Amino acid sequence: MSSPLAGLTRSSSRPIEDDLDETFYLTLELGPVDPSLLVNCASIRLVGLETPTPFIQLGDLVFQGVHARTLGTELVLDTGTVIAQSEHKVLFNPVQLIPKAEAEAPTETETKPQSHDPGPAPRTKRRGRPKGTSKKRAGDSS
Repeated sequence: MSSPLAGLTRSSSRPIEDDLDETFYLTLELGPVDPSLLVNCASIRLVGLETPTPFIQLGDLVFQGVHARTLGTELVLDTGTVIAQSEHKVLFNPVQLIPKAEAEAPTETETKPQSHDPGPAPRTKRRGRPKGTSKKRAGDSS
């Protein structure tokens, strides 16, 4: 099997370092969160940033994220000078975490048999003769 790098040529004479750390900046977008929450939050935890669904915890609130690319390059500015730029962001939405023991235990509504929706009621026959028919009289021949 050939190497995936077989057709590539080097653009510089510098040695390739496998242990080279790269720095990536990304924007964390929390949506409509009150800005005072970030200032007053005692702890911020970011878990699983390298996974497809990272989580961030701000105090008691938990958010689940999804990675996305920006439409262009986002610039991080500090008093007029660019300190970072990013082409990636994580979009977070609030979620409620349920302990696994509670999620697996059947709730009261799950233990009762569920009534099935029978759909529309069956049509019943009306009594009497159908519309448009009349009694035949003796002597009528039609």
